[in-house]
Amino acid sequence: MSDSEVLVEIRDLLERVVVLLEPVADNYQDQFAGRQADRRRTLESEIRRRLSTVARRKAWDLADGSRNQAAISRESKLDAGETSRLFKDLRQLGVLDAEAANPTRTIELTEGEAGNG
Repeated sequence: MSDSEVLVEIRDLLERVVVLLEPVADNYQDQFAGRQADRRRTLESEIRRRLSTVARRKAWDLADGSRNQAAISRESKLDAGETSRLFKDLRQLGVLDAEAANPTRTIELTEGEAGNG
């Protein structure tokens, strides 16, 4: 059997699996969506808890990838050490891109500005 034939068989099998899973997905979609919304609210709550001051909220807002950490520290009026600790914490939380050269949010907060509950 050639590689292309194997790939066709795999594709056909996956298409059958998708058809079989659709009723399951339909049955649990609302519950899944609810759990996703709960996880999102929890994550946003954790972010907001870390943005406890005006300067920290400003640093969060400035973390759009266009500035390095030193520039964010200056513009937000946070000292370099606090900015470093905040961004380390946010990276561990998974809401700043760990691979980006400049601090870059991977999530936007809902319900207005970062510091609002």
